[in-house]
Amino acid sequence: MRVCLPRLIRRSLRRAGTRQELFAGNRETFSHLLARDSILWWGPAHHRRHRRRWAEHLRPNQADGQPVVHLNRPHAITGRLRSLGLLAPKEA
Repeated sequence: MRVCLPRLIRRSLRRAGTRQELFAGNRETFSHLLARDSILWWGPAHHRRHRRRWAEHLRPNQADGQPVVHLNRPHAITGRLRSLGLLAPKEA
């Protein structure tokens, strides 16, 4: 939650401020961010349930035989993606 909520707030404020199109012409607005059906309410309200679901789904023996890699820091994610060749090598 300490990672998700600040990211959710920054992303939502940016989208509302720039009027960025989300899908099918939908746009976030500042007034909608305060509504009860806002993503800013939904995220924290459903965080625990989704966290439990993903934890169960990604147990090593339950992930359809695929390796499960836990990356809990942005630099760890970047390093892992580079090691898999999914990001360009770091420029010197």
